Amino acid sequence: MTFTGTVTTFQIVDNEEARRRLPETHAQALRLRDQGLTEESIAEFLSIPLAAVRPLLNIAEAKLARLLTEESEEPGPSMKPPKSR
Repeated sequence: MTFTGTVTTFQIVDNEEARRRLPETHAQALRLRDQGLTEESIAEFLSIPLAAVRPLLNIAEAKLARLLTEESEEPGPSMKPPKSR
């Protein structure tokens, strides 16, 4: 994986919050993959067939992307200073 650009603290927090909102099996599969486990090891750890690992990861990634997109579209606090009276 190649990383370009700058990752802000907000992006990291959003990613962690989105992962907490995933179903546990999806979050576990992503964590295991991020730790460098092979699909075979993930299957063994989760007690699922090897053929189910890749679809599980694909679904987990899609749900995570959807959660991150939803969060980024929510209106945030304004960065403008308050108007003086």
